[in-house]
Parts: sequence; C-alpha cells; structure tokens
Amino acid sequence: RPELFYFGFWYNVRNFVLTLVPVIAPNYYALQVFLCSLVFLVWLVVQLVNLPWRFAILNKFDAYTSTMQILVLHVFAILGGNSRSEDVRATAGSAVVVLFATVLFSLVSGCVKIMAPRLLRHKSFLFFLSHHKGSAGLFARQLKMMVASYTPRRVFLDVDELDNLDNIAFTVRSNTEHLIVLMTQEALHRLWVAVEVTSAHLNEVPIHVVHLSADVTSIVSDASSSDAEYMWSGSDIMELHKVGLGASDVESAYRHLAQLPYYTLPMGAPFDEQQMQTKALVEVAISTPSFRRSCAGIVEQER
Repeated sequence: RPELFYFGFWYNVRNFVLTLVPVIAPNYYALQVFLCSLVFLVWLVVQLVNLPWRFAILNKFDAYTSTMQILVLHVFAILGGNSRSEDVRATAGSAVVVLFATVLFSLVSGCVKIMAPRLLRHKSFLFFLSHHKGSAGLFARQLKMMVASYTPRRVFLDVDELDNLDNIAFTVRSNTEHLIVLMTQEALHRLWVAVEVTSAHLNEVPIHVVHLSADVTSIVSDASSSDAEYMWSGSDIMELHKVGLGASDVESAYRHLAQLPYYTLPMGAPFDEQQMQTKALVEVAISTPSFRRSCAGIVEQER
C-alpha cells in the first residue's frame, strides 16, 4: 500500500537476516532452526498487523508462505536431530512430502481461482457508479438499490467498497463490465470521476452516461472541448500520473464521452419513471433482446 511503501525495504532486511543465521550459529543446527523460525514468526505477526500489500490475496499469500516455512523448518529439525529411530525419520519425511504437496496444491488452486474468471471473462461488478458525492451521492445509493431489484449482480459504489478505493482504476479496467456516469454539473470536474471515465475508455469498458438533470448537456460539451491541462491542479496531475494516466488521456476520454448516447434520469422524476430507466440500463448490460424493444425511446441520441 502507498502509505506502507517502506515494507519492501524491511522485506529485504528480513531476507538478509536469514542469510546471517548460518554465520551466527555455524555448528548449532537446533539454534539455526530456532533463529530462522523466530525471524519468520516476527515477520508473520508484523505482516498480519499491518497488511502491507495492496491486494488482499498478496497479504494472504505472504502469511501462508511464512507459516509453511516455519512448519517445514521444524520438520527438517526432526530429520536433522540425533534420533536414530527409523519410525521418527519416516514420519518426518512423510510430513515434508505432505507439506510440499500442500504448498504446490495451494499455489495451483490459487492460480486457477484467479485466472479462471479472467479466462472466462467473468467480472465481479456488473456496474460501476461514477458520480460526484456532493451532488449525486444519495441518488447513487438509490440507483444501486433499484438495480438490485432487477439483477443479483454486484454494483460498485465507493462508500460500500472501502477496501478497493486505493485501486479504483484497476477495478474499473479489470473487474467492471459497465461504467455508469451519473452526470451532474460537478461530475466531470471531480478527479476520481476523470480517473474512472478515462480508465474505462482506455480499456474499452462500455460507458453509459446518465443525465440527472436537463442542464448538464452543455457541461459535457464544455468539458470535452476544454484543455485538460487547465482543468486540473498540479496535485491532480500528480494523482493521475500515479495511476498511469495523463491529462491528454482525460481529454480524449471526455471527447469520447461527449459523443455517447445518454439516458435522462432526473433525480426529481416519479419513482416509476426512474425504475423504467433503471430497467433499461440493466437490460442493455445483460444484453437481453427485450432491451431494443423496451428502451427505443429512452436513450436520447442527439448527436
């Protein structure tokens, strides 16, 4: 994680300390096992307390490998001990084989679990709701609830996914099927909306524009024709660079956004009308044949 950047340094320090163990206790096999186990145990506790890696799977993998290394060390300690019992050595040898087989099986299973959805093109979120919190935060919550009445698929709303906020761009490009932009006057001037829209545009994630009021059409046109260099402060540009984006990417994405058809879904409209528009959004996302029949007059294509 960005705030724990120094853990990479301490990870290398841990590995260096492990190399010193045979130097510190060259003729004491039991002491070597103890010191190595102590290093792994301390690292395991520190890692579980801080969870330094950006993705949860990496934190789990780090804890898992530390645990298995401690177990393997203790089993090898039995093999290298003074016991002459063949039964003890056979049992320890079998334990080593089981531990290595468990590690191998876990790695293969983990790879299959991670890669299968990608190969099958399955993504966790049907929709990602991109919005300005101040002007559309409550309505985004309402829209998520309305979508839930038409599909069991997950919808990404930032306040419900606090664990994923530091890798929003990754979620949009890799784990989202459709991006919904809830358009208000402030939306396109919010940095994270720009990141979400640009990530979707560059990675060919379908974008659906939803106008929440009648006076935002000119806002989209103005934003798409503005020089992105002047829309953002120096700190905003730095944040864009952190996720691998530039001002020119945002400008290109906004121009693309201005050419898209849009839904009109006024926040003050009757609830039945809002439900009809929401149903149209869900139907286009899941590609049902009824979409073309039911929402022919809903999507306004002025361009």
